[in-house]
Amino acid sequence: FFQAEVGIRDSVASRGLGDVYKRQISGKALWEIGEFEQEVGPGDVIFCPRFVIHGYKVLGDQPFKFLQLEWRNIED
Repeated sequence: FFQAEVGIRDSVASRGLGDVYKRQISGKALWEIGEFEQEVGPGDVIFCPRFVIHGYKVLGDQPFKFLQLEWRNIED
């Protein structure tokens, strides 16, 4: 579970070591995944492939909350 307060911008230099699904719980954010941008809100699900640069910017006046499921191939 992750929560980001209003005005927070996660670095777009973040790189996951595994594939990641993120399900938005509340609030709104603009996700940047590689060269793709998508505004998301409650109920939305996004996918971040491993090793792809990604990050987000909180939009609106409420904290942004999301669940993250990440898995890695132990043979890589």
